[in-house]
Amino acid sequence: MNQSVMYQWMGQLASYLPSLNSWQLANLALFTEGIVKAESCQQEQIARQVACGERPSSAARRLRRFIANQTMNIEDFFVDWTRWIVTQLARQRITLLVDETNPAATCSGGIIHVSRLRAVRPAAKL
Repeated sequence: MNQSVMYQWMGQLASYLPSLNSWQLANLALFTEGIVKAESCQQEQIARQVACGERPSSAARRLRRFIANQTMNIEDFFVDWTRWIVTQLARQRITLLVDETNPAATCSGGIIHVSRLRAVRPAAKL
């Protein structure tokens, strides 16, 4: 993705996700682009798509640091994200899926719409 398109994507993300600061928006923009290009959500495959002059292993570490960062207010983020998704789907039917593969750990879920799964934040530990 060229720089001007990346800035446009960051601007769109900022309008829908006001709880994120600029570096969080930059990382989110970069890694969402990586998911689209990789057609995968596996960290190493994403990293290969977004490596900006560094080795893919360095990009994968950057992704892991971003995901693990405790300063990001995850509850505010998912309120913003959920509002964005629901607004985009307007009055269409929304189905919430919950993965309870390992109920002792955490639950995660997704929204199904037109045969596409969009990730939803992991739920609190049970």
